Amino acid sequence: MGLSIACERGSPRVQIETVEESSVHIACEDLAEREALEIAESYEQYFSMVFPSPRDPAHYILRAKGYAGLFPLRRGRFIRVMPKVPCSAVWEMLAYTKNASSLQWFQGKVRCDSVEQIFEFLATELVRRIEVRFQRGLRWDYESFVGRGSPVRGRILGPDRRSEWGLEFRYAEGGIDCLDNQMLLWTLYRLQAMRWPGELRADIDNLYRRLRPEISLVPTCEQQLLRSSVRQQQADYRDMHILCRFLLDHIGPGVQKGALPAIPFALHMPSLFEECISMWLIRSFAAKWKIKRQWDLGLDGSDTLSFRIDLAFFDHAGKTPIAVVDTKYKLDREPATQDIQQVVAYAVRLGVKKAILIYPHKNINALSLRIGEVAVYSIGLDLSHVQWANSGSYLNGQIEKLLSYN
Repeated sequence: MGLSIACERGSPRVQIETVEESSVHIACEDLAEREALEIAESYEQYFSMVFPSPRDPAHYILRAKGYAGLFPLRRGRFIRVMPKVPCSAVWEMLAYTKNASSLQWFQGKVRCDSVEQIFEFLATELVRRIEVRFQRGLRWDYESFVGRGSPVRGRILGPDRRSEWGLEFRYAEGGIDCLDNQMLLWTLYRLQAMRWPGELRADIDNLYRRLRPEISLVPTCEQQLLRSSVRQQQADYRDMHILCRFLLDHIGPGVQKGALPAIPFALHMPSLFEECISMWLIRSFAAKWKIKRQWDLGLDGSDTLSFRIDLAFFDHAGKTPIAVVDTKYKLDREPATQDIQQVVAYAVRLGVKKAILIYPHKNINALSLRIGEVAVYSIGLDLSHVQWANSGSYLNGQIEKLLSYN
């Protein structure tokens, strides 16, 4: 894996490049102590940091955890963490998992060579969709009000004898300053804090200026975006809110304010891989099997301990378990012993005789072994040169064969 430190001597910019779940040695002269402390304190979730010691007094050791992305430091410096799989594969998985069955992404093949391009494409797509909707007319929403006065307006509710005479009525007023549009404006506002390349920054600023006079700038929380995704609303708004939620969830892992030298974001790759596999299998086999995802299965004899299973296959009625599936976002050539132990324990607890491990590369040695009554298999997917649909079709064939075999 390529690990490097790109330093411009005499320049305040230091760029540290590594690969997720890999370590890089950084010379003390290339990283100030205050920056090392900043990484250790602000990015504890994303990195582990080993400070110079008598064994190695001249280097820091920075290990990236399971996140890919850009992590800004003070004074314009940043850390770039590349995914273990090609960036094009990350885009394919993102495009599929955020699909929501009707969400159509860019026309044609999108080329992603860097982690920055992934988020640039997502932001570009959101801006394009908002612009299209703005040209057609933003959604109106009606809000109910109660007022008093002599002209009859709306539905008469009757006089209140305790107060000065007047009719009380309820009426509805419509406008575009509603929650659905406020979510779009708030996302554009957040995107303005980033430094985007080319025309995208101008498009974001221009669209924000056009919407701001008519829409209130209201911070949008994740709960509101979740509620909007389940409400009955127009498909284009649902899709835009999916993009808003993703961008707001992942941009800005740092604590800095104002313009930054890059688009900061953090993407948890094991979760993305598991979500993509799960959604594909659930949609592919909905007519044949019932599949439970991220299922907590309690352990006999304990009220607190449980197994959290990635996927479990049941018969179509959902009563008889058939197999367990566990995704492993690793590039190992051999399935690890602890991975086999884990999936066998899941199978024993569920009472099934088949356990399947899925890896994000084709170089995993095919596994077919039996531990007691449990048969364990491995499947490796080629994510390097093909579209996700091709990898998914291959996965379907392997699952069909393994689950049909007695």
